[in-house]
Amino acid sequence: SGTNFLFQFGSGNVEKIRFNSDGEVGLGTANPQTLLHLHSSNPVIRLQDSDTSGSYSAIGGEGGFLYLYTNSSSRDFIFRGSQEVARLTGDGMLGIGTHTPGQALHLIDNKKIALGQGQDLKLFHDGNHSMIENDTGILRIIGKTGQKIDFCDGTYTTYYARFNSGAGIDLRYNNGVKFETTSSGI
Repeated sequence: SGTNFLFQFGSGNVEKIRFNSDGEVGLGTANPQTLLHLHSSNPVIRLQDSDTSGSYSAIGGEGGFLYLYTNSSSRDFIFRGSQEVARLTGDGMLGIGTHTPGQALHLIDNKKIALGQGQDLKLFHDGNHSMIENDTGILRIIGKTGQKIDFCDGTYTTYYARFNSGAGIDLRYNNGVKFETTSSGI
């Protein structure tokens, strides 16, 4: 970055804006390092849409962190390629492939959540079925000591199977135990 300047603007003998010979603009700095360089205790770039009633977004930086702002929690952050790919709503919901997320994390059908270095565990819905896919090792569902693990319906009142911590397994039909294991066997 060059140190020569083409011209500068100031107020009260304090430089405010500098245009250097490399075409870089500095606001609050006499030595701009990039095409646009803002320097202050909390630099913010504000983007305001002239066809709405005061709505704006802003990009800021403080303490090495990048901040994205809107003037309302009802405003969303939208990530686009050729079309919208993800949306983070003002109330903290993240939608991937949907612009109306209904949960903290909402993926559309056939999008997978992958865990592990080799994407060994995947959670997904194919439009008809929900799946957990395990590509390596043993899939373990762990309940802490004294806790039960239930397989039940969407109302959480009809149980199909219950794994009782240290006390056996119940297979059920219409909430009645039909098959049970105990510490001494079946």
